[in-house]
Amino acid sequence: MQKTLLSLAALAVCSLSASLTWASDTITPGFAITASSPAPAYGASYATLSDGRIVTFDSASFDLFAADGTLLQNLGTLPAAVWASFVEIDPSETYALIGESQSGDVFSVDLSGAGVTTVANLPYNFDAVFDTDPHFALISAAICGWGCGNDIVRLEVATGTVTPLAQIAGPSGPLALNALGELYYGTQDPAYPAPPASTDIIYWTAAQLASGAPLDETNATLLAAGFDGASALAVDPASQNLFVAENLYGVSGKIHQLDRFGARVAEVASGLNWLSNMEFLVTGGAGTFQAWQPGGVTMIYRSDDFTVYTTDRVTITPARPTATISGSVPGAITVTFDGCLPDAAVLLTWGNVSYYNADEFTYDIGLGFPLHFAVPLAAVRRQPFPLPTDGNGTAVFTYYDLGAFAGTLEFQAVLMDQDLSLLGTSSAVLN
Repeated sequence: MQKTLLSLAALAVCSLSASLTWASDTITPGFAITASSPAPAYGASYATLSDGRIVTFDSASFDLFAADGTLLQNLGTLPAAVWASFVEIDPSETYALIGESQSGDVFSVDLSGAGVTTVANLPYNFDAVFDTDPHFALISAAICGWGCGNDIVRLEVATGTVTPLAQIAGPSGPLALNALGELYYGTQDPAYPAPPASTDIIYWTAAQLASGAPLDETNATLLAAGFDGASALAVDPASQNLFVAENLYGVSGKIHQLDRFGARVAEVASGLNWLSNMEFLVTGGAGTFQAWQPGGVTMIYRSDDFTVYTTDRVTITPARPTATISGSVPGAITVTFDGCLPDAAVLLTWGNVSYYNADEFTYDIGLGFPLHFAVPLAAVRRQPFPLPTDGNGTAVFTYYDLGAFAGTLEFQAVLMDQDLSLLGTSSAVLN
């Protein structure tokens, strides 16, 4: 799920020098938790609008909440409680497509409060994502009932017309769609709890989805295998990397980042809670949702603690190291880089301020993530040897300036791990 966030005033971005724990979840270095708050209703399905408002379905009531959890408006109420399954907001943000899995109804809920319409009945519906044509939604639902596999259908929201697309063995699994129109699906094992490594992530191309030919596991492409179940999938709109929420009830919950070829890049979040419902908010900036990147994309995910009956919405962002400078001329000048990978290294780089661009220059040099520099790459100069970072992720460089260099240079660090592989860049600072 992707949204463009209009305001981030409520998010306080912090740097990360080690794995950070909040809301019982551990976040890997290179990311930071910037907010964590209870969901408006425990156990409710929800989705976030681009301005931070939250649409919820608590099994009986469709509600609109402010970002701070204040109830703004009741959008509709069912005559009796059912099992909530999904909330998916259409790209124009005029309505939400909401499912319940008890009787299988799928509703269109007008976000201005104009009413609720039953669009279709899809028994045991589980997840949905809007198609590349937003007049249609792709829905994962076990239409045939228990023990006979799962279906993926295309729903024309305006007419309620349902077109079968695929049938897959096992219970209903999660969906995600990338920018190419490829549909990802997380397979599910019928055993409970799921046996170890029993879930695969497969996908079908946009051409296959449009062909009308019956689709199943045999004509899908395997992206990645060996997950212990999958509760949710989501695609970073900037990098197009896939994120997988993997859970074993009462044992562990994890969010994995996969690259475009299915390799596991990072375990972004982990803990004992059940993790799901990953949403991406586009916040502006050149960064992707990858470790150590500058601003650009934020994730909000759901963290359920079933032992104390709490549902938290946890916001995480890439945590880019910061550069600062101190001292005065003539005298010693110290450049400090904070928030780097602890006990690793950085390369000190500098360039002439005449090339400086506060919006930075972005380069894809085949690392799997972009590098961002405040001066053009051709104008970057670097120290020939790395600077070590301490146990707090801080690197320091000191030089003596009689006054000849004052106001002429910008400094930036290229981040490295313990094996001296590149990780990203810090912010820049001018002398």
